[in-house]
Amino acid sequence: MEFLIIEVKLMYSNKKTIYLNAQRLNIIKIIINFTEHKETIFFLKFKITVMKIMKSLFLACTCATLLIFANCGGGGGDDPVAAPTAAQKNATLLDGTWKLNSVTNEGNPRDEWTGFTLTLSLDDDFKGGNYNTTNIPDEDTEGVWASSGTFTASEDLTILTRNDGTKITLQVSASTLSLSFDIPQSGGRVDGFTGAWVFNMNPS
Repeated sequence: MEFLIIEVKLMYSNKKTIYLNAQRLNIIKIIINFTEHKETIFFLKFKITVMKIMKSLFLACTCATLLIFANCGGGGGDDPVAAPTAAQKNATLLDGTWKLNSVTNEGNPRDEWTGFTLTLSLDDDFKGGNYNTTNIPDEDTEGVWASSGTFTASEDLTILTRNDGTKITLQVSASTLSLSFDIPQSGGRVDGFTGAWVFNMNPS
């Protein structure tokens, strides 16, 4: 450890010499001559002045403080919370029961779906899930919706693929859900239930 040695020579009576120690400074010599109770400093030599010492200490403290804050992440100590992914956002919105607002087939309004509801239940990994419906029209013997089924989901949960192979494009918010899909023309399909469908839903 470094010590400051202050050498004070008293030019008075028996000219005693006194040595004082202080930490963390270089050697400073002060020679003071006391004559008739008046101080006459005739030699004063500082290798490092007090102001420089204070400034150095201040800078050292500032640097240390900045390093502490940098290492601690601003002093909070906790890792920043990651923003939710698109899948997490959509999963939070989708999961639950939706009731019909309006429905169109090939751009034409359809009124036989009154009271239709759709309940979506997502798996924990958001890669799929199952669905249940109510109030499907009697005429929809195959195709548009089944009473229940499963689905797989795209990574961002904007496309669901039902177990019958139908791909459904989703647009969801806190107050609306739009589902768009096509029912292809094929043998056994009921006339009037094929083509492009759009279901607009609201939370139940």
